[in-house]
Amino acid sequence: MNVIDLSQPFAIADLLVNDIYYFVLVFTRLGTVFMLMPGISNSAVPARVRLAAALTVAAVVTPLVYQLLPPFPDDFATLMLIILIEFMTGLIFGMIARFFITAADVAGSIIGLQIGMANALLFNPVTAVQGSLTALFITLVAILVMFATGLHYLLIAAAVDSYAWLPAGVVPDTSDTAQLISQTLSNSFSVGVRMATPILVLMTVFHIAVGILTRLMPQAMIFFVALPLQIFLGWLITAVTLTAALDLWFNHAESILGTFVQSAF
Repeated sequence: MNVIDLSQPFAIADLLVNDIYYFVLVFTRLGTVFMLMPGISNSAVPARVRLAAALTVAAVVTPLVYQLLPPFPDDFATLMLIILIEFMTGLIFGMIARFFITAADVAGSIIGLQIGMANALLFNPVTAVQGSLTALFITLVAILVMFATGLHYLLIAAAVDSYAWLPAGVVPDTSDTAQLISQTLSNSFSVGVRMATPILVLMTVFHIAVGILTRLMPQAMIFFVALPLQIFLGWLITAVTLTAALDLWFNHAESILGTFVQSAF
């Protein structure tokens, strides 16, 4: 990496120190991203697997980006500060990468609320919290689409290219970072609502029809007929529109990651 005269005393030791230093910086950023990366950060994935994946990617990426890394500092305090900055940078990018899976979770939660299954709570390993059955289903299918289409490769490429727009050892601009995070989260929520729009429209019409029937036949037990029909129609429309919803989600995730991918390397 750095050109060192091997004829000088301790030249090999200096070379190893620089190599290890560069590797640690890259691993700090990419390891943090892998701890938050959708699919890999899943609680069902063992920590050793995530650690091995981060170490492998860091070893491959280090020779590509070492020229963009700051030189080895002279004092320990500066070294710790650089590592802390790299950790915060990886945390920022990991949060942004995790936001696009939020769109699928929002869509599933809205669908569950509309079809009467909001109280069917299960542990969601993707978000690491309890959620509705429909939210779990949509997020797991979205993760499956991510790996089946190779979107995770784009995510890794965006993490590597993050050195072009978030240089190592440089504190990210607070206002720009806050705006980027808020805009990404807002767009993800908007996409989640759009994914659930067919269910919102159908259930609105369905509830209006049930209300009219209740007024026309107040003695009839409409609830016992409407609830099973509501669940059936909800799952039916979800199955019919799932492909279009996932296509919308995929385009959203691709657009988020595509803005970070540059031809720097």
